[in-house]
Amino acid sequence: MGYGALTAPSEAEKEPLVASFDMPDLSGKLPSAAHEQYGARVEEAIRSRALEQTDDEELREDLLRDAEEGWANTIDASPLSRNPIQDENWTVVGSAPAPGESVQTDKDVYLFVLRNEEAAWFKAHPSMPPVPSDVEASVLIDEGGLFHDVEELVEFRYEPGAQPEHKVASSYVRERDAIPYPDPFSEPPGERQIRLSLPEASEYGSLVVRSLPSEAQEVRLGRMLVLTVKDKPDPVYEESGEGGSAGSLDVDGSVGGSFDDDDDFNVPGWLCPTRFC
Repeated sequence: MGYGALTAPSEAEKEPLVASFDMPDLSGKLPSAAHEQYGARVEEAIRSRALEQTDDEELREDLLRDAEEGWANTIDASPLSRNPIQDENWTVVGSAPAPGESVQTDKDVYLFVLRNEEAAWFKAHPSMPPVPSDVEASVLIDEGGLFHDVEELVEFRYEPGAQPEHKVASSYVRERDAIPYPDPFSEPPGERQIRLSLPEASEYGSLVVRSLPSEAQEVRLGRMLVLTVKDKPDPVYEESGEGGSAGSLDVDGSVGGSFDDDDDFNVPGWLCPTRFC
C-alpha cells in the first residue's frame, strides 16, 4: 500500500486566528474588572471565528491555542502620566478605540483612568462651577474645598501681570507615549499653551483671581484645572505715635516703644529670663 503525498496545510492552519468585534463600553469600572470583561469579549470573538472557519474540533482547538490576543493597557487620562498601581483607587473613564468602534483581537487597546474621586468630580461638574475670588487659594483644595477631590489636577499660576519679577513660565511637559489610535484625552495644544504661558505659583500666601476654564465653560474630562492667583498684600502696621510702630517688641518683650539699650540691657524680662543675657 503506497502513501499519498503530504497535504499542504490549509490557510486556516498557516495564519493565526484573528477576529473583530465592537469595543465594549468599560467606563465606570475598576481597571481589573474592565480587563476581565475585555478579555472575555476577546475570547468570545476568537471562539466564534474558529467555529466559522472549521468544523474539525481538533483543528479548531489548535486555532484557539495559537490565536494571538492583544492587551488592554491602562493609562492615566490626565496630562500627569501617573502610574495607576492601586487598582481600587482608579476608575475607567474612556478607551481607545472608543466604545462601539471595531477592534481586532490581536491588537492592543487602551483604557484611560482617573482616580475614583476625580472621575466623580468631573461627572458632577460637566461645566466649570463658580470659583470665589480674593480667597486664600489653599482653601479651595483643603478638605471640603471645591477642588479637594481633584487636588492633583489643580495648578496655581500667576494671573498675567501679577507675577513677581523673578518668576518665569515653565515649559516642561511630561509627555505620555503615543498610541496607535486617536487619543481622546490628549491635551489640546491651545489649552496647554495657555496653561504653560503663566508662571507657577503657590497656593499658600496667594489669593484667587479666576479659573481656567472660566465659569460655565465646558470642562474636558481629565484636563488640568488652572486657578490664577496674585500674592497676598503685605500687612500694613499703623504708626503708634511716639516710640515706634504698633506691634513692635522691645527686648524686654513689651509692645511699642523704640529700642533703648540703656534701659533694657541686662534687665530680666520675657526675652531674657536672667540678667546675664
